[in-house]
Amino acid sequence: MQKVVNKYKLHEQPDDYNYWKSKIYQERIAGLEQTREEYNSWKCNGWVKTSKSLSYC
Repeated sequence: MQKVVNKYKLHEQPDDYNYWKSKIYQERIAGLEQTREEYNSWKCNGWVKTSKSLSYC
């Protein structure tokens, strides 16, 4: 996944729904997995190792 940064004025921000609909299925799943791992790391104060399986604190 490539990291891309775009700057927009507050009232000109694009719609998140359209952004994710423009991505292929694998990119949407990868984004969801990254968000899940970041959330688990934050919620568990970083002590839970992330993996492909579900992990809880």
